[in-house]
Amino acid sequence: MKDRFMKEDDNTFQKQLGWNILGALTAIAGGPLWGYLFRGPGAEKVAESLALGIVATGKDKDTANVEDELSKAANLEIALNVTMTGWEKMVTGYARKVFAGTAEGNGLLSDFMANGALIPGGVPKGMKSPRLMGVDEMKDLAKHALFMYIIPEAWRHNKDANVAILETGRACGDFSEYKDEVIFTTTAKKVELCFEDKQYLMLGAIGPQQRCINNPGSSFPYCENLPFSEPPGLDNLQEFGLTYQDIMTASLRTWTKNSKQNGYQFNPDSLEFRNFFDDSDTDKVLDLGMVRIPVCSPAQARRNWGDPEPKDKGEFYPC
Repeated sequence: MKDRFMKEDDNTFQKQLGWNILGALTAIAGGPLWGYLFRGPGAEKVAESLALGIVATGKDKDTANVEDELSKAANLEIALNVTMTGWEKMVTGYARKVFAGTAEGNGLLSDFMANGALIPGGVPKGMKSPRLMGVDEMKDLAKHALFMYIIPEAWRHNKDANVAILETGRACGDFSEYKDEVIFTTTAKKVELCFEDKQYLMLGAIGPQQRCINNPGSSFPYCENLPFSEPPGLDNLQEFGLTYQDIMTASLRTWTKNSKQNGYQFNPDSLEFRNFFDDSDTDKVLDLGMVRIPVCSPAQARRNWGDPEPKDKGEFYPC
């Protein structure tokens, strides 16, 4: 994965990204299950209590100890592996705690069963029994959420990728010559998303911004702007169950949620787990605010790209 989306080991990679995705995985993969099981009075509080308990188990050094493992992760692959194995440890570790027969476990079990929260009873006559997600479906949802977050983060930490979503100001499907923007039409067609009836392109400011050659008869070289490029690994997204449209949609929803400003901060503690009870809505991951590719105009990205490359790119470069 690193070879496709990141060119080098990044020892400054933000290990805490694991906690963000662990909170989201708990909601996305567990939400439909809880929505089915916890249908009695007070069910939502029970579900949220369960989710908080699972995350707390992950921080417990005697159970999952995920926090310590993430702090030791030296690169993307290790952080990714710790995140996935950590999620499993958190869920199974908490289950062991609940059914351990201890005073704490018995108290938790009592809370879950009170007022029929854990034991919902039969389906009323005439109503269709709700479909319960299978283990494989839950795993697929979890992987989808994980890669949806991790791949854009890999781009953000790839100093050579400089990926941004460019708001072209054009109508959807308008691929007439991008002369001022210096974008190849063939590239634009590969990375276009129509969002709120406007055209957006996901591109990278890769390599030098200009190419200059000696100009015979002049003391000044002849320079031309080089085009924006498609993000590295774009053609490999399907191997991870994603499309570029998924990533762009999620990022633009984050940007819109933040009043169309870059810099939204995802907070896993603010997740409303009741929003994930519907197993038919598998696109909830797009609304989480976890995908944060910067958004700006082609002109702004071109100005910031500059030549030579700026030493301090800033958080949203090239935007």
